[in-house]
Amino acid sequence: MNLSVNGPRRRPTADGRHPASAPGTPDPAVADAPPGARGALLGRSLILLAAAGFGVNAILAKRSYEAGVGLVTLLAVRYVASAAVVVPLALTSRRMGVPRVPLRGALLVAAAYLGSATAYWLALRLGRVSDVAPLVFVYPALVAGAGALVHGERHHGAGLLGLGLAIAGCVLLFGAPGGGVGALPAQALALLAALCSAAYFFVGPRAMTPRQSLQGVGLMCLAGALVYTPALAFAAPSAAALERAWPELVGITVFGTAAPLLLYQVGMSRVGATPAALLSLFEPVVTVALALVILGERVAPPQAAGIALVLASFALASRRPRAVA
Repeated sequence: MNLSVNGPRRRPTADGRHPASAPGTPDPAVADAPPGARGALLGRSLILLAAAGFGVNAILAKRSYEAGVGLVTLLAVRYVASAAVVVPLALTSRRMGVPRVPLRGALLVAAAYLGSATAYWLALRLGRVSDVAPLVFVYPALVAGAGALVHGERHHGAGLLGLGLAIAGCVLLFGAPGGGVGALPAQALALLAALCSAAYFFVGPRAMTPRQSLQGVGLMCLAGALVYTPALAFAAPSAAALERAWPELVGITVFGTAAPLLLYQVGMSRVGATPAALLSLFEPVVTVALALVILGERVAPPQAAGIALVLASFALASRRPRAVA
């Protein structure tokens, strides 16, 4: 799951300024400026490569679990490696004059993200990839709904339609046959991951500014490493399991986390936050396609319809709404 995919867009404030976006999102006033054609093409390519890398994670996780590696080991390895890459870059941004992220805001964002990641990766352990991955992508619709309920935000018609499609898609996915015994608990955890992701994107814009996005990602990786590495003392994997799963663990840390994080940040700086969010729809497409081809999973017609509705809701809820006077 993408660490820095963007949530729904915010309307300008009364004084004409744009509020801060989610961690990993540059200022909308700059981020959505039309880039040069060559730079835009490169940016889109980088975003698609990042989405494909994030999409492979679920398949590698399932293979790691089959080899005997547990959830704690998998997440500890992932976040230690990610922190080793991202934290030095975050420190560099501090030396370049970017303000420090407030501790309270950092803790809130880290808690929401770690809750989402833990629920998602545990769901992958319990159920099929095709039952789990699409449900997480209802989070933009949840953010839109929370904004309307808590802050009275007005949303364009596409955003409201996206919320309706997300609900319909979830109903179809939960009711689809063929998921096996673990399908319902796994789907419930996937929906919990979506709720935590919605909280992450709801709290993030209020906890830190767009210039602090790299610090935010670095703090989340560091928080994950600090939480899961000590837990290895109680859930240490066997040497045989690590020997069997080391290619998958390397793939998760390098090709599924560190490289996509950097590619996504660079690509988003070239195409803008809204196009980057829409291009990130490639992630669940890659995940489900690989689950069908590599893991041999099968998707029933109601489940396929549910996946399509969830992806449509993501696209609609992630669109930038018109400013309301």
